[in-house]
Amino acid sequence: MLMQLIETAGLNRVAASGVVAPISDQYKALRAATGGIELDEGVPLSKCVCTYLPALPEFMLRIGQIPPGRFPKTGRPHGILIAVVGDASAGLLQPSRGDPVAVRGEIAIFGEREGHSRQSVEDRRARSPYLAICVIGCPARGSSVEVLKAYLHPCISAGHLMPVDSNLERQTFQVLVQLRTWLFHKKRIGLSIVKPLFDMSARTGVMEPDSNSDTPHEPCIPDFLLEADRVPKDGKSLLVIETMGYADTQYRNRKEITHTKMSLVTGQSPVIRHDFHYPLNQNQTERDRHFWLDCRWQITGRG
Repeated sequence: MLMQLIETAGLNRVAASGVVAPISDQYKALRAATGGIELDEGVPLSKCVCTYLPALPEFMLRIGQIPPGRFPKTGRPHGILIAVVGDASAGLLQPSRGDPVAVRGEIAIFGEREGHSRQSVEDRRARSPYLAICVIGCPARGSSVEVLKAYLHPCISAGHLMPVDSNLERQTFQVLVQLRTWLFHKKRIGLSIVKPLFDMSARTGVMEPDSNSDTPHEPCIPDFLLEADRVPKDGKSLLVIETMGYADTQYRNRKEITHTKMSLVTGQSPVIRHDFHYPLNQNQTERDRHFWLDCRWQITGRG
């Protein structure tokens, strides 16, 4: 649900203007995106959503006062909290300001596992802040309202709710922001930055030659897309951007396959890699510059 709301609200896109709305307007857009969604039969999500963490106690009280009959399918009134948090530990969400929020059940964090190894506290904090979506309700009839479970996904910052998959993606995003500024001032090219959230092969209907719609496949979700509003004759108006965060061979081989597919579903668009490991003889500042130039020349052409 969280990703669907973010996409409907347009929070996975930064327009060519580069303007990011105030955080209050971003939350307002999320609330507007709940229109037409029901939590239960005849129960609009818009009436049972909270996006202001200090108002959580009042929101929980309001949920507790709803008669069970108002939720005919589940028989248990519940609501949704969406807010930014800085960290999470066993049974607790830690906002950047204010008291911790107790969570009765599971706290799932995007990317908290690589293989079977749970990320360390240091790794998790490095990926903060997170946009959290929580279910608020009673664990059993007659019990008190609690935060029942939560899902956390990293976002750009506490003031920018665009989701990212890692802290490295945040760094990629910052390089793209610098590129957008340069293109606008030097070339009068507007550049939108998009964070795809869903399988593009399913949405575009473009599949690999040896597959069909019933064949299981790895989702095709690029890290970012760049959309240029005008380009020279030899320039590209759409680029696929991929953050290369690991150095192991298995990861790199898998990425080669997925990058080919990403190019296919975007009309043979170039896939530009922002590498954090290679070339070995370059430091990260040099790799960032190489990535910036790759994107620039693809968009402006060399003519």
